[in-house]
Order: sequence, then structure tokens, then C-alpha cells
Amino acid sequence: MRSIRGGGTPASAEEALRRQFERCLLAVLVGAIVWAFLDKARDMRAAAELGAFRYSLAALRVATVLDQMHAKVAGGDGAVHNPFLLLERKPLDYAGELRLAEAEAGAIAPGNWFFDGICSCVGYRPRDDSRLMVPSGRRVMVFHLSPTELLAAREPYQWRGEAIR
Repeated sequence: MRSIRGGGTPASAEEALRRQFERCLLAVLVGAIVWAFLDKARDMRAAAELGAFRYSLAALRVATVLDQMHAKVAGGDGAVHNPFLLLERKPLDYAGELRLAEAEAGAIAPGNWFFDGICSCVGYRPRDDSRLMVPSGRRVMVFHLSPTELLAAREPYQWRGEAIR
């Protein structure tokens, strides 16, 4: 038996089926590679956000400690102030003063800091809160300011498997 190409014989039908299978297999492989790349890129973005978050939180803590020390030396009352105003340059992701209830209701964009003067607390809402584990289920991390506690976490936070205190 001989096979004639393009003539509608069983051999050409098998070849067409094989080519279609190869195309489907190639599409699945390309899709898997793209999915893996996007997942890794999202993971790297979350790691960069966590690093920037930790840097900003450390800067706020240092500024608060220096302000408290300056107040004690000057004989001040030790009142807690907005630590963002103590920084030489405010972070680009500082959204300003906002009430905690409004922030928890979604009034703040993901990836932004805020200060609530009523509760004397600083808050941050992560861009991707799927990797944030909060016992209360909130999407905002809150840190209280007081003369004895300088930006102490409101509750135990886990972000990307790391404890945030």
C-alpha cells in the first residue's frame, strides 16, 4: 500500500492528526511556561513589596524613637505624633491621614500607608493580600503608637510566611 500526500488517504489524515496534536502540545507547553513566569514575577513583586514595607516600618520606628527621645530631653509631654511627618521625605506610598474604619472598609488603595490620629496608629494595606495571614481576617495591618509601644503590631501578622511584629 502506498500513501499519497494531500490526496485524502489514511496517511495524510494521520499526519494531519499528528500535526494538530503537536500544535496542541506546543500550546500547552507555552501556556505552562508563561504561567510559571507570571507566578514567579508575582512572587518577586510580593518579596520586593515586603522588603519596602520592612524598610518603611523601620524608618518610622527610628523616627518615632528619636522624636520620643527629643521630647524627653526637652521636657515635653511625650505625646505621640504622626511619624510620617518626622521623616525627611515621606514615602511615595503614604496616603495621608485616614480613619482606621475607613481604611478597613477599603478607602485606601492597596500598597499604601496611612496614619490615624484618633487611634494613634499607622496602617498599611498590601497590594496582594492573598499572602497575608491575619487572625481577624482584615486586609490592613495596623501598628499602634504610644510612649511605651513604638509601632507595635495590633495582632500577629504573617506575610509570605514571615512574622510581622
